[in-house]
Amino acid sequence: MATAYEFGERVCVVGMGGKTSFSRALGAVKGLPVIHIDEIGWLPDWTVRDKGEQLEMMSDAISSHRDGWVVDGNLSQVEAELILPQADTVVWLHLPHFATWWNITWRSVSRAWFRKRVCGDNFETFPHILGRESMIWWSLLNWRAGHRKICRIVQGFNHGARVIELRSYRELNAAYDALGADPAAYRAP
Repeated sequence: MATAYEFGERVCVVGMGGKTSFSRALGAVKGLPVIHIDEIGWLPDWTVRDKGEQLEMMSDAISSHRDGWVVDGNLSQVEAELILPQADTVVWLHLPHFATWWNITWRSVSRAWFRKRVCGDNFETFPHILGRESMIWWSLLNWRAGHRKICRIVQGFNHGARVIELRSYRELNAAYDALGADPAAYRAP
C-alpha cells in the first residue's frame, strides 16, 4: 500500500499558496525539472502571454522532459486538459486561508522591498502590491472562487492521477519531512 507521501515522476502542484516552494523541493529531491506556469504565462510589464502560445510552450516543456517533471501552478481548464492526463500525481495544497494569505502578504512585501524578480521579468512594487491587481488583494477577495476552481479541476476532471491533498501546514511539513527537505531552503523569493 502506498503511503500518503509517495510522489510520482509527473507531478502537478496546485493550490492557493505554497506551490512554488513545494515544487522546488520536490523537483530538487527527485531530480526533476520544475515547470512554472507563471513563468510561462507572463511577459514583462505584467502582460499576459497569448493563451495559445502558453499552451504550446507548456506542451514543449512537458514533452522535452520525458523522464518526468513537476508543474507548478493553478491550471485553467485548457491547461488541465493538456497536463493532467500526463500527470501521475496531483499535490493539492488545500491550506487554511488566513495563514496562506498572511504568507502571500509577507512574500509580496519582501519581493517589493528587495526588488525580487517574479513571473518572468516582472517585479512586485509597493504601488503594485497595494493595488487591486496584487496577489494580496486577489487572494483575500477571490479565495473561495479560486478554491472552487481548483476543486472542479482536481475532483471533477477525469485524469487518473493520484491526488495527495494537504489540508494543513502540519501535513505540508510532514510532506517536506517525507522528502527529506527543509522548507526554508526552497521558500519562494
